[in-house]
Amino acid sequence: MTPPAIRCREVAKAYGRVPALRGFSLDVPARGLLSLLGPSGSGKTTVLRVIAGFERPDAGRVEIAGHTVVDDRGMVPPERRRVGMVFQHYALFPHLTVAGNVAYGLRRHRGASARVAEVLEMVGLSGTERRLPHELSGGEQQRVALARALAPRPDVVLLDEPFSNLDARRRDSVRREVRAILIEARAAAVFVTHDQEEALAMSDEVAVMRDGAVVQVDEPAGLYLRPADPWVARFLGEAEFLPGTARHGMATTGLGRLNVDPSLTGEVEVMIRPEWVRVVPSAAGSALVAAREYYGHDQLVTLHLDGGRRLLSRLGPSPVLRPGDRVDVEIEHAVAFPSRPLAAD
Repeated sequence: MTPPAIRCREVAKAYGRVPALRGFSLDVPARGLLSLLGPSGSGKTTVLRVIAGFERPDAGRVEIAGHTVVDDRGMVPPERRRVGMVFQHYALFPHLTVAGNVAYGLRRHRGASARVAEVLEMVGLSGTERRLPHELSGGEQQRVALARALAPRPDVVLLDEPFSNLDARRRDSVRREVRAILIEARAAAVFVTHDQEEALAMSDEVAVMRDGAVVQVDEPAGLYLRPADPWVARFLGEAEFLPGTARHGMATTGLGRLNVDPSLTGEVEVMIRPEWVRVVPSAAGSALVAAREYYGHDQLVTLHLDGGRRLLSRLGPSPVLRPGDRVDVEIEHAVAFPSRPLAAD
């Protein structure tokens, strides 16, 4: 059986009295792209630094391709780990050509020139070998950094916020290019981001982090549609929460009875995402369109229900709704979570 590309178990790391990782555990599949997603300060970059060998954890074990690289008995230095790294600011050597940057990690390898040509073709930069980094666009510089990381044929590639230096127009296209390159290279990769849409679009799996630990790992659709708790639900996108009472697969809420997980009984919080709210124009409708943001491919509509509740609905480009229109509202899907008791004073 193929071992995971990376296996972390109960990894802890603190800087002084400030904990960065608390019992961090994760398996990264031997192929494919896994994103570490979490707010600033959740420990994402510290995870990469521990895996790469730039930081020694205070406790725990890390394996790469089945080989232990750090535990309580010792630590393999970074240069002996088969890890490629793409930094946030690319870290290209400004005085070296494209070929020189890519070849930097191959200085003691036979056939380095052939490998440089191979990876430059893979990233679509054949013919740029003699150019300097300042002569390249931001997207081209990033592909050079990726080629350099792939050149030694690492067991895993680590990417730390690699698209943060690109403008929004270029970010989407470069992200697709990088994903295609990693798939072609048959590389296992760990990608750090705090951008929810980027993680969901880029990854085969996403590990959501909070306070130095993983709170949920799943495919992007599983995370979005079945979040582990309300915090994950809110972090991954817009959502409204209603109090309700669940019994026999139905939750009674202020918006009526909604289908939920039949295993839940008692007081619950019911999550409704905007795209699960459908509206139908009706002069006698139960809700008023209070505002609308129109994007062409879709629209986000703010609804005021007659009972006083505010609700968001994300629709396609039609019907074209305007503030003041009356509509009927239908909830197509809902997810419920057990209500948490209030903490005692």
